[in-house]
Amino acid sequence: MNKRVNYCIYIFTIFMMLLVAVPAYSAAAAEELSPEGNKLPEAEKNTELVLLIIADGLQASALSKTASPNIKGLGAAGLYAESVTSVFPEDTQSTISSILTADNPANRQNATGILSILKEKNISSSLFDGSEQFGHLKDLLTFVGEGPYKGSDKLVADSVIDQLSKNETYFNLVIFPELRKVLEEHGANSDEYLKQVSNTDNQVGRILHYLHTRDIFDNSLIVVTGTLGQPPLVMKGPQLKVGAVIPPVNITDISPTLAYLMGLKLTGGKGMVMYNAIKPRQDRTEAYLLSQRVNDLSHAYANALKEKHRLEEEKADVNLQQQKLSHEKQQIQHEIDVRDQEIAALTDKISHMKTGGIIVLVLLAVGYVVEYRILRKKFLMF
Repeated sequence: MNKRVNYCIYIFTIFMMLLVAVPAYSAAAAEELSPEGNKLPEAEKNTELVLLIIADGLQASALSKTASPNIKGLGAAGLYAESVTSVFPEDTQSTISSILTADNPANRQNATGILSILKEKNISSSLFDGSEQFGHLKDLLTFVGEGPYKGSDKLVADSVIDQLSKNETYFNLVIFPELRKVLEEHGANSDEYLKQVSNTDNQVGRILHYLHTRDIFDNSLIVVTGTLGQPPLVMKGPQLKVGAVIPPVNITDISPTLAYLMGLKLTGGKGMVMYNAIKPRQDRTEAYLLSQRVNDLSHAYANALKEKHRLEEEKADVNLQQQKLSHEKQQIQHEIDVRDQEIAALTDKISHMKTGGIIVLVLLAVGYVVEYRILRKKFLMF
């Protein structure tokens, strides 16, 4: 009897433990899994600072050929793009303006730049322009580092650190100028260029070190890119994936992505949000982000097809105009040939008339002489 009672108590205890454990497990599973069954990440931190660093002339290939631990380390702490397509023309002002407006140089007058949106929303912004080509943007900014930078990456980094230590602005655009000149003078494979890449990386490292000392590195959204050729794109931030390599992107995709992560939206540009670089969470799952990216790419593909058809129509029109011009050219050439023949005939006629006139004059002169001699002999007898 005692054994039977003990057995019943044992069964009852196990049953009660299951009643308590199952709901707890279900709740924990519900917290850790998304609707698609994937584990959700931890709650993301707030972005305290945005830093867009543009090293004018930086090439992705150079990062693997020389010491650049800061930029590569930033990519390891965040993500980088497999490849980046720049815009044409690739001069400093055109490329950086396209980054800010998310559009190609030919179209960007119709696009709203990220700096305009920041000003409209009263979000503080700073510019540290080592190229000294963007003074016209000062009305859109809270602070402009005046320099003079003298084309020095170090002086730009000094200005960034000094300003952030005094009055930290939310969005910061930093333009390092030294690499482009070295690239244009010596080429991307030269020792001079690779040495300058390391020097520029050191200045990036100084800024990152400052963020670490202020304990805001983890909460900072940081982007490093270049301007021409095949620039890199390295990104790190609380809302971005870690250790990811995203497929090829366009350099005009940077601003739409930054705007999205800041809760803003750019209008009018061709650039797209890099949803596949963004960390999923409960209100934006991986499936949602991928569907948004696919949707944007589908629209971009459709627009590209429309543009292709438009270009083909323009090409057909140009070919038609060329045929018309060719026909008109043949007609004009024929008329020119006829006119040349008429001119040649008139020239021959004039030449013959001149020759005939000369012959007549000679005959008249000879006749005059003969007549003179005859008359003189007849009347003067000598």
